[in-house]
Amino acid sequence: MIRVSGKDLLPFAQAISGGKTPKPRYATYTDFFDAHGQALDNGLLLFFPGPNSFTGEDVIELQGHGGRWC
Repeated sequence: MIRVSGKDLLPFAQAISGGKTPKPRYATYTDFFDAHGQALDNGLLLFFPGPNSFTGEDVIELQGHGGRWC
């Protein structure tokens, strides 16, 4: 699992999921893409908008199949 916390993470979530807009606080099954549009894996994407998250910032979780992505 990869967890990212910060400001304005919705564009990042959309980019890594191929343009999908994740519904806040729901698991979205999607493919994960790199910056060049190449598929990396598929799995669950969760988006928790701030300030209603554990950190108070936007939080994104990517739950893939494990193993290396690089």
